[in-house]
Amino acid sequence: IGQAGGIEAAVAAMTRSKGSHRTLAAACVLLRELGRFGPNQERIAAKGGVNALLNVLMLHPKVLQSMQRASGAETVQAEQQTAGAVSDKLLGLMEHALAALRNVAASEQNQVLIAQCGGVRMVI
Repeated sequence: IGQAGGIEAAVAAMTRSKGSHRTLAAACVLLRELGRFGPNQERIAAKGGVNALLNVLMLHPKVLQSMQRASGAETVQAEQQTAGAVSDKLLGLMEHALAALRNVAASEQNQVLIAQCGGVRMVI
């Protein structure tokens, strides 16, 4: 899958996805699984996967706010329930992105790239 364009497709989906939780989660899971294998770690970085994963982590507060507004919750209670459900989904999304970064970071070269892109500060 990594050699057949799966990495490129996942990164493209992440860049084009404007807050779609399912698309981002599926792409993160794919990169997480592909990143378990050494040759794919370098491919993921070369195809922009590190930046795409870091962008998912930076989207979190913005996505939460926009999803809350889009929910159209009419009461404070409904708004709180929606916020809780959205928070749970986004936490899961962030876990997938962090797991993918962990796998990609098995490569020393990628560790440097993640640090240069501000990834270390982002996850601490």
